[in-house]
Amino acid sequence: MSRITHDQSQQLDSIRALSAFVVLIGHTNQTLLYPTLGMGATFIGFFTQLSVMVFFVLSGFLIGKSICNNTSKNATFSIKQYAIDRAIRIYPPLIAALMLMVALSIIAPYFFPSGTNSFLSIPDATFVRTGFHVVSQDLFPTLAFLRKL
Repeated sequence: MSRITHDQSQQLDSIRALSAFVVLIGHTNQTLLYPTLGMGATFIGFFTQLSVMVFFVLSGFLIGKSICNNTSKNATFSIKQYAIDRAIRIYPPLIAALMLMVALSIIAPYFFPSGTNSFLSIPDATFVRTGFHVVSQDLFPTLAFLRKL
């Protein structure tokens, strides 16, 4: 199996970063803009879903490539060392993001007109979603990436 060059790796990481940014825009639209303005849901939703798929396919490829490179270099693969390396890479930004969300939740009452964590004057429309509504007849088409007829 051939190795990925440094330039190719940077290009793949750039595509992955762009995909993550599009997902961020999609979630921002879903949480903040759509409930108030009601626009762009279909257009942004399509690109958000596409970006999620691109992100996960690239991530799976790069993780597989990393495991193959590690195995060929060390002649063995340690799942324990791999898990430690992934945790060291993933947990610092996760903890930072969680701290940011807690801080935003604390300061939200000072910015929202309601004086609470509620973004809108609609009951249960909070800054952070507290539940999900699943329509069972829409579940299969969504999982199979099919349009509902």
